Amino acid sequence: MSDCIWFRFLWVPTHVGGNRNPPIEGAYSEVRWYDMLSDPNHITHGIRWSAITYNSDSHEGIAKGDFLAEIPILEELLNPGKHLIFFAGPTIIAVGTIIPSAGLGEEALCIKE
Repeated sequence: MSDCIWFRFLWVPTHVGGNRNPPIEGAYSEVRWYDMLSDPNHITHGIRWSAITYNSDSHEGIAKGDFLAEIPILEELLNPGKHLIFFAGPTIIAVGTIIPSAGLGEEALCIKE
């Protein structure tokens, strides 16, 4: 199981209902896979944001999400290209897509057990 994911994201601006603050290192959020939104049995996973690169003009960025619990995640859900929705409570704060960690450096690798 991987203990993290790398993702490209679009931060939802305040004027359309998003969070008034930009993404910050160490912040926590919940993540769900877009493909699984209608599945009542699909659980939400907690992540801690790290290694954030963010452009406040375009609201786009890249970040690493470290999973907070060792809850099994189907391996196919961790594939690059999978779409994500990030929540802080009831608020959607970002949408994103999993990207490969290859090319981001050795410190970017996620552990697989």
